[in-house]
Amino acid sequence: MVQHTEPPQSTSTLPEKRLDQDTPITAEEAKHFERFYKEFLGKHLEDRMAFLKAMALCRRGDLREFVQTAAMFQGRYKQLMPSVKQRDLLLSYPTTTRNISNLIFDFDESYGGIEGVTTVRMAKDQVTDHLDRTEMFRLDTDKAMESVPSMLPEDLRMLQEFLSDVAQGKPPARTFRFLLVILADYPFLSLIPGNERGSTQAIGKIREFLDTNLGESIEDVIVEFFVVGGGFMRYEDGALCLGGHNNIFDPQFLEQHDPAVAALKRKFEEQKFALAQQILTAEIPNLTVQVLL
Repeated sequence: MVQHTEPPQSTSTLPEKRLDQDTPITAEEAKHFERFYKEFLGKHLEDRMAFLKAMALCRRGDLREFVQTAAMFQGRYKQLMPSVKQRDLLLSYPTTTRNISNLIFDFDESYGGIEGVTTVRMAKDQVTDHLDRTEMFRLDTDKAMESVPSMLPEDLRMLQEFLSDVAQGKPPARTFRFLLVILADYPFLSLIPGNERGSTQAIGKIREFLDTNLGESIEDVIVEFFVVGGGFMRYEDGALCLGGHNNIFDPQFLEQHDPAVAALKRKFEEQKFALAQQILTAEIPNLTVQVLL
């Protein structure tokens, strides 16, 4: 059950262009995100995967409104999803929050409101059924990912060859760009040579790898990526250094003088690079990684 998550935007031979709908996050939207993430989902900022998935929702202009809706109408949402475990399922796939929001408001329109014991119970049953099916797909996805590496073999080999050249005293002239994506609960780090354009190429490599290596089981998996963001990678002073941002997929922020915006931007960068470092050191245990902020 393969689904596309991001419309095609560029190729390696064309300039990268951010989607017009992915506008910078305002101070008001940053406050909505905090209410959605902390109050509604009951999450902590140190929950790296959950935080980065929620930020990926907020970055996407076509999904941000559903984060805001859940924040503003969380009383109604909590009535229909009373357990924290149910609300956590909204971070299963990028479109889950939109699907639940549409379900609730379609029900509200059809029945003229969600009031009274019977109507609330009917709406709650529909939401619960949808989330139960979402959980089943999420578990199937996690199971399929058990033997899948967080770095594609070709990317890992390319990076190891680069590090081997550096160890032999060859000048580290080569650089890379990287992109982080998350499928359900499983993170990937995809590499692109630093002189190439087209961040969607990094996503396409992962999708192609899954199609090839999961075989028929790919039909039971919802392939819907949270695209977190990325940056550059180069060797410097005895360490693999990470820094920068991805022009298409990193969230952008307005009103950075606002404390809420500044804190959200800082936490995103911290957690993004921490996830990249986590993947890299798991794949290459003795690797020294340094983050350039």
